[in-house]
Amino acid sequence: MKSIKNLLFIVIVLFISLEANENLAQDDYWLKLLHSQTVVSTVDAKKELKKTLTLFQTDPTSLCQYPARYKWLNSKLDLNLSKPSCSLLEKFRDLHFKKLSVVFTSERYDSPASVFGHTMMKVETDSIPYAINYSAKIPDNINSLEYIFKGINGRFISGYSFMPFSTKEYEYRSGEFRDLITFELHLTPDEIENIMLYFYEIQNSKENYYFLSHNCSSELIKLIDMAKYNSKLSKEFSSVTIPINIIYLLQKYNYIKEITTKHSKLKQFYTIINQLNSKEREILFKITHFQYSVNKFAKNKMLSKNSKYLITVAGIQYFEIKSTKESLTQKSLYPFMKLIALKLKYNQTKDFSQLKVLNKNPISNKFHKFYIGTLSNSNNSNKVFLGYRYLYRDRFDLMDSFKKNGTVELLDFAITKKSEKISLEHLTLLNLEAMPVSNIFFQETINKIKIETARVFEDDKLYTYFNYGLGYRYRLNRLIDYQFYLKTGIYYNTKPIYLASAEISFEYNYNNRFISELMLELNSFSNEVIQKNISLHNYMKLSSSIVTELKLVDKNHRKKSSEIMFLINYFF
Repeated sequence: MKSIKNLLFIVIVLFISLEANENLAQDDYWLKLLHSQTVVSTVDAKKELKKTLTLFQTDPTSLCQYPARYKWLNSKLDLNLSKPSCSLLEKFRDLHFKKLSVVFTSERYDSPASVFGHTMMKVETDSIPYAINYSAKIPDNINSLEYIFKGINGRFISGYSFMPFSTKEYEYRSGEFRDLITFELHLTPDEIENIMLYFYEIQNSKENYYFLSHNCSSELIKLIDMAKYNSKLSKEFSSVTIPINIIYLLQKYNYIKEITTKHSKLKQFYTIINQLNSKEREILFKITHFQYSVNKFAKNKMLSKNSKYLITVAGIQYFEIKSTKESLTQKSLYPFMKLIALKLKYNQTKDFSQLKVLNKNPISNKFHKFYIGTLSNSNNSNKVFLGYRYLYRDRFDLMDSFKKNGTVELLDFAITKKSEKISLEHLTLLNLEAMPVSNIFFQETINKIKIETARVFEDDKLYTYFNYGLGYRYRLNRLIDYQFYLKTGIYYNTKPIYLASAEISFEYNYNNRFISELMLELNSFSNEVIQKNISLHNYMKLSSSIVTELKLVDKNHRKKSSEIMFLINYFF
């Protein structure tokens, strides 16, 4: 009987080789199952199909290695092979996967690896939730330039990890101070099984990691694409793939069931202190800066029990945040431990992470930009302005999203037309700004990097330059921020020119629909050119895709040289 069964299986394999190979080997789902990048042609897919079927018959343990392949092939060919004992696979299955979600971690502008955010998968089980994370293996002590170069050119090896979700949540919320936005997926139990079996097959694979193409999002969408046999999500990804793409794609095909957000540890701290009045904040500052003992604070009868609780929790979180930046000294550990002991006495448990269920996608801003307008100056020189930005966002874009404390722009260029002459106005290769808001508790530096070719001086020539700036940004009130920073740079046309610059600006933001920025700038160049500029930059949101921009510049104030620019920005 067994020999007849083996003979029958060989006949099936031969038949598939001659006939069904044409269909099965070209089936989209089979091609998705062939996760190896080396399988690229129909011939390769046919060979792999025949090889897999032969392997299943000759080596039963291969069913443990390729459970996703076997499930699909069995549904097509009704193989019904005897399954061997698969201890590791059964242990994996015994977790009983209930729900899958895509988790988007918010952008971090001071880290090249995090400026576009990150995506991972959350797996709900009968016990604890797990995280499926795809990332590059980065060596320690690598400098930023080497990091960017290798990341863009695929010089890092990447792979999957499977770990308790709490580990990744702590890393992002408490270690890197990034918000988590969770998108629960509409999936049946069978579709969840398809994804998890495929993950089991590929979890130990290693490939080259490309920051803008083969990354956390491109691989995560391949996993989700395995849910449905007729799904073609991964085919819709372009050559450049960033984390926000996956959210748009899931939204487009109605994969999203529920959206929740959870604030970072730092934002959680600010949520608490916003509930304190000025006197209570002053007490919190004194406790955390060793000017007021925890024992005296506990005996303070002027404060309500709720105020004491909020100050205590905020103080604990202050030291926890501080410990991620630097090791706590013995001086810091004493009030920290005292506050923890005091919190236990209040017998209250409040969740300040602000877990919220949302009725719409909070990261819906579009990152391509097309703009058109006019540029006029006091010398009666008028230009028509036409430009395009490939990615990603400016902090003044005014698109619907979480408040953006930074800028990430790649490949922004503009051309102008004056009379019959068309010329390049600027080409921005990189504009990166980390713009955190400092306060009495935490001082965070502004970092700005810009690489651009533009018309800088009155000679109207194109100069290629690199700028780097450092400074601080503060919040005056709910609507107004101010900042100041110092900048240095090198400019090149036929010879290098060096820059030293100082800038102060005030920014008014009304409900993220209108922004006005007043800037005073002093630039001193090594070619003895000094620029004293005063500018007023206004942005107004007209719709979900259109923002107008009006810029007034008074250059070298005493020479009465001024410039007016009006643009209409369209985002898509």
